[in-house]
Amino acid sequence: MAGEDEFGIILSAFRESERQVPASLIRNKSVRVPTEEGVYAWFFEPARLGIRGGYYEVLVEGRALVYVGMVPSRRDSRKKLRDRLRNHLRNTARQSTLRLSLGALLMEKLSLEPKARSDGRIDFGVTEAALGDWIAEHGWVSWMPHPSPWQIEGQLVHALRTPLNLHGNETHPFFSILSVARARVREKARGSNRLFPEDEKA
Repeated sequence: MAGEDEFGIILSAFRESERQVPASLIRNKSVRVPTEEGVYAWFFEPARLGIRGGYYEVLVEGRALVYVGMVPSRRDSRKKLRDRLRNHLRNTARQSTLRLSLGALLMEKLSLEPKARSDGRIDFGVTEAALGDWIAEHGWVSWMPHPSPWQIEGQLVHALRTPLNLHGNETHPFFSILSVARARVREKARGSNRLFPEDEKA
């Protein structure tokens, strides 16, 4: 668990606009994210996600802090900040819970097509590119190095009241809204994989 002074530094850093980096600059490698352990925060204009005032704690120049993450998430992992942020920007919803949540909120707006895969996880198939482009265009990221970020996840989520974090955030007023949106994604994904009636009888 982080000490009071250390934790205060992290919270203050996530409220500084000059520390926020456009996601587009990370994706095109104009800004190099460090290969260190640490914590990071994602910011978006809340109205673009249908998140109203009162569902977020931090608003900086019109951008709300909606998701906080850490890397590595456990002591024996070798993942670094650069790996994780690239994962959110370049991979699929199967590898990124942030992408899954954003896709759930933007499914109709971006005409996303969720697909259930053989491993039981869900992504947005060929429409992942549209989601990635949206994140790069509208997202901003801030990060702070930390030697053992897995120890402070609960503290950060509780202190920052981030609406897109589900784990350990069950009392947040946006929890049920996001849970329903993600359930709709799963339902649509199962429907898209359903066999034709003739095949079901075979």
